[in-house]
Amino acid sequence: MRDLIHSVKVAEVMREMALEKKPGDVVFANEMHSLGILHDIGYLNGGDVENHAVIGSEMLEKANFKYWKEVLYHGIPDCDYGSQALKILNIADMTVNSTGMRVRVDDRLYEMASRYGEDSKQYKDMAALRKELEI
Repeated sequence: MRDLIHSVKVAEVMREMALEKKPGDVVFANEMHSLGILHDIGYLNGGDVENHAVIGSEMLEKANFKYWKEVLYHGIPDCDYGSQALKILNIADMTVNSTGMRVRVDDRLYEMASRYGEDSKQYKDMAALRKELEI
């Protein structure tokens, strides 16, 4: 349930960001909202923290979801894939905590460190992604 609350808020933030990037483009805003809702779908199918993006992207690719690659690469710094949608997703994901609250990136990093540890892949990736995105 917690993941769902997080995803719904990420979706709302993504819609707002999409309309800031492309004012009046309701189609793009709706696509970003859908991506936000679905970005952690891999957790719902028994996906663990390490594999939820792969599991979710495979499900979405089979369903011909346009942004399945963004799901696959979200939260990964220095990846070979990039898009405006991925950047919007990463920023939204890094500014919404696990309970759906809008937070500063520092607070989200603290949450990740508390949950997984500072030596965890999740924390290290998020810290590196923060530098890459300059947020």
